[in-house]
Amino acid sequence: ISWNVAGWGTTVSRINQFYKPPEPCENGATAKASNRKKRKLHPTGPLKHFLDRHKCDILCLQEHKIQKQQLSNRSEPCQASLVEGYESFWSCCVEEKSIGFNGVCTYAPVG
Repeated sequence: ISWNVAGWGTTVSRINQFYKPPEPCENGATAKASNRKKRKLHPTGPLKHFLDRHKCDILCLQEHKIQKQQLSNRSEPCQASLVEGYESFWSCCVEEKSIGFNGVCTYAPVG
């Protein structure tokens, strides 16, 4: 899948809104237990669910607009570079006058 996202922040918000993973509790678990389990979910849960649901062999995101510094200090939206079961490869614009523009990210299953 190739997708021009025109900014990762907006895209990840939409994925979080529309691709929530299935509820973590089953068989009559209480709401309190459900809330505890939900809080423990990795922040990229919806992104992993998106990748799994669409059976992505490779997902290429264009124009993520994340700065290299954000990836280096792990402050990108929803820690998008760490998705369980997937490797991600990032290219960021480093030209001084264009920092925060462009950029390509590719996800592929581990292995």
